[in-house]
Amino acid sequence: MDETIGPNKIFCDLASGLANYGIATLRYDKRTKTYGAQMDGSTLTVYEETIEDAVSAIAMARKMQNVSSVVILGHSLGAFVAPRIAEQHDPPDGIILMAGNARPLEDLVLDQVTYILSADGLTPGEEENIRDLQEKVRRIKEQDFTETTLNEELLFSLPPSYWIDLAKYDPVESVKRIPIPVLMLQGERDYQVTMEDFRIWKEAVGEMENVTMISYPDLNHLFMEGTGKSMPAEYSKPGNTPVYVIGDISAWIETICQ
Repeated sequence: MDETIGPNKIFCDLASGLANYGIATLRYDKRTKTYGAQMDGSTLTVYEETIEDAVSAIAMARKMQNVSSVVILGHSLGAFVAPRIAEQHDPPDGIILMAGNARPLEDLVLDQVTYILSADGLTPGEEENIRDLQEKVRRIKEQDFTETTLNEELLFSLPPSYWIDLAKYDPVESVKRIPIPVLMLQGERDYQVTMEDFRIWKEAVGEMENVTMISYPDLNHLFMEGTGKSMPAEYSKPGNTPVYVIGDISAWIETICQ
């Protein structure tokens, strides 16, 4: 529920900061974190992993006292599927995408690994790793697998059902369909979800009246400040979500509650 990464707790920061503006938050541990061992990993899709519980959280929040509006905030994968959550039977009043990718998940993974491994030059072993990754990405993009393909033959050892489900989803087209307010936030130093994604969003939906887009020059994927090229080691350093990010989120939410 805190989205703990190393010593950093992004969602805890956001919850504490937004509380200062009178904005309550409802957070919960991801289903796969709490119940992963009890779930059937052979049929998992992003719906069971992320979307279904978010829909339940919306319904729960609407029943709470003193709640005037309900907004879904997602980071990274959560941001990627936030438009899909908004298309379910009980949509929120707005969605916030923090580092939400416009490109397919498999494209991001290939770019991320190549970026990290290439930082100090590629060894023969690393080049082989990239080629293996490229083959897995190709299989996913071309749907060159079946329901009986071993999980280990695909990215993250996720089952074929997961990639079959995601192949049907286009977050950009979802945003074009939903009428509710959308806030997109992006760190310009983010190497996981990059400014290329932000550019795609801007070209596709940036002119829509219900879409607001903000990028931050000094922030990385965790929305923490830094300088130079961002690398994984940066995530192990304690940091906090800047007050100006929380201020931008709260100001946008206030416009929905008016």
